[in-house]
Amino acid sequence: MRENRGSTIALDTMVFIYLFEEDKNYIDAVMTIFESVEKGKLKAITSTVTVIECLTKPLKKDDFPLVARYKLAFRNFPNLEVIPLSMEVAEEAASIRARYGLKTPDSIQIAVGVLGNVRAFITNDLDFEEIDSVKIIQLSNL
Repeated sequence: MRENRGSTIALDTMVFIYLFEEDKNYIDAVMTIFESVEKGKLKAITSTVTVIECLTKPLKKDDFPLVARYKLAFRNFPNLEVIPLSMEVAEEAASIRARYGLKTPDSIQIAVGVLGNVRAFITNDLDFEEIDSVKIIQLSNL
């Protein structure tokens, strides 16, 4: 994982969903984040859990153009890295899950941020408020 806390952020699933589905409440905030990532002002990481969560609804609705857009972004967006589940991530996620009582997918998301030594984890999930191993930034506060 990365050793670059100053310029790396972790992104939770809804950050991508708000962008791709153009959520009127958060589109400006997420556009700003992704523009900074695209220009290299920030680096972003997310886990393969994000890929699963983002693709599920469009696949269920047979929205293959949206599926293709997500896949393209996850594979090719500049300065974005999708971190796969590894033993290191699994062990950290288990520790986080035991400590905070998070669901497994949420524990994996946080573990990726912790192991990636990120500056912040950007989410809108209130279940992460007690996390102290990584700085949590709520989109609703941006």
